Amino acid sequence: MVQEVAGESEFRRLTGQKGKLVVVDFTASWCGPCKRVAPQYEQLASQHPDVLFLKVVEDSNKELIQSLSIRAFPTFRFYLEGNQVDETRGANIQEVASKVVQHKAKVVQAFAGEGMSLGGGSGGGAADAGAASLTPEEAAAEARARRLARFGAMESTGEGAKPDPEVAKRNAKILASAGPDDSPPVAAASSSSAMDVDPPAVPGGGALGGGSKPRRAADPALVGQLTEMGFAEVRAKKALMFGNGNDLENAVNWIMEHQEDAGIDDPIPEGDQPPAAGGPMDVDNGTSAAGGVAQSLKCDDCNVTLKDMAAAELHASKTSHDNFSESTEEVKALTPEEKEAKLARMKAIIAERRAARGEEEKVDHVKREKARRTMGKEAAKTKEEMQAIARKNEIARIRKEKQAFDQERARLKAEIAKDKAERKARGGKLSTKLGVDGYKPAAAQGVYGGPSAAGGAGAGGAAPADAAGPSEEEQPAVKAEKSEEKMEKAVDMLARQTVAGLGGTAMKTCLAYIKNALTKPEEEKFRSINLDNNAFKNRVATCIGGVALLKAVGFAKEESRLFMSMEARDEGLLANAKEKLEDAIASYVPTKAS
Repeated sequence: MVQEVAGESEFRRLTGQKGKLVVVDFTASWCGPCKRVAPQYEQLASQHPDVLFLKVVEDSNKELIQSLSIRAFPTFRFYLEGNQVDETRGANIQEVASKVVQHKAKVVQAFAGEGMSLGGGSGGGAADAGAASLTPEEAAAEARARRLARFGAMESTGEGAKPDPEVAKRNAKILASAGPDDSPPVAAASSSSAMDVDPPAVPGGGALGGGSKPRRAADPALVGQLTEMGFAEVRAKKALMFGNGNDLENAVNWIMEHQEDAGIDDPIPEGDQPPAAGGPMDVDNGTSAAGGVAQSLKCDDCNVTLKDMAAAELHASKTSHDNFSESTEEVKALTPEEKEAKLARMKAIIAERRAARGEEEKVDHVKREKARRTMGKEAAKTKEEMQAIARKNEIARIRKEKQAFDQERARLKAEIAKDKAERKARGGKLSTKLGVDGYKPAAAQGVYGGPSAAGGAGAGGAAPADAAGPSEEEQPAVKAEKSEEKMEKAVDMLARQTVAGLGGTAMKTCLAYIKNALTKPEEEKFRSINLDNNAFKNRVATCIGGVALLKAVGFAKEESRLFMSMEARDEGLLANAKEKLEDAIASYVPTKAS
């Protein structure tokens, strides 16, 4: 039974068995000779149960076949303990059977020992005794005869079948020419029915750099025709030497496929020589194996006769036919008129292909340009939408901050109005004092409408002395507290203005003004800010809270400037404002303008 191999690891394990000959058939599902020899290979396996027969199918083991450098299908290889000892190519099952017998004998010799008979049974002793009376030459001849007889028996179809006269003649011929090594002569590689799978050489491959030799010599007549068609001479020669066939159509196809390859116009090295004729059949150059009569290949699916293997491969790629056989019919050469007609047809095909390629490139260029423009428009539209969303968000944030600022200002105005009304009603004195959270009653001032300084009650009575409001000593502290609160609110307002970094710029400018007033108070110019100065107008005046911050730390408006008098200068308040601004600047994160 033939066992199919799945993967390289299984292949290594099976071929590495000790004490057993392993035969491997490298085959492909599309190979006609492989299909024809498969039943015979199965029959051979049944006749040698002590030999392991394997099958490696190209469809599922491409990497393994490539790593083993398999060049034709079918290829049969013989392994002993993991080492390849022989190989044959082509669907020649007789040669495979001969090598099985030859290499199986080596396994027997390796395990034979003194006093042991591998034949077994009662007949083994008689055979050994008979063999002992023969000379070494006679024993070798008898062993060859037995193996060849067994080899010839394979041709029969069952018990009692008559021997084939052709097989007998061949066995006699092999026996007559057998050498002293007890091995019948066989061809190194029988390719008469093998399908060549060597990839076609490319300009950078073969003897030009890849290791494969040219398939044939370039026909000068065909070179001339190709150059007349407009192809470079070096390309024409390479197409005929490395292409799939030595004819005009295959050469043109090869050039069209490889015209973009690097090195296509490099000269052919002088050491590259075409293969010599003779030996096993080469369907590319028309020679045949010794005694062979195959002149062409025939497609069994459509009965088309093909000149060589390259033509068969081309036919298979176009029609998906995969059943081919050898034919004795010779493909006749074209007449001059036929050659001229074919040349004209090839020129027309080339012109048509070039025109089609040009049209395809134009269409592709238009498609790429349309795609580029569409992508550009979509990107621009997406960017505009994102910018619009950012602008809306920023406007909403500023509006919310302005509303909060307006609400706070309205609250303060209401408190001030309430304060004025109360002062007016109480003779210039308050029953409450202004704190961080607004006006709250003061325990020291009593209740509005409480006892007067004379001890009376009622709205018209005078307030008591201890309810007259803050003392003269308490006024600076209250004023400093209010300035501190205003300064902090102004810094917070500036820190919230992140669009285009406007708030950060305003805080840095105010910080410079405050540092000047803090470190150089003796010079008046460092306590004065020109309101018409462009830097002040662009950086501070346009931001909500900028001017309020300067006023909170002691600057007051005098005509066209903000000026800080020495009396209004509070060094502690300036130092605190400096610290607040530095912290706010350090944590400030600007956003880009839409």
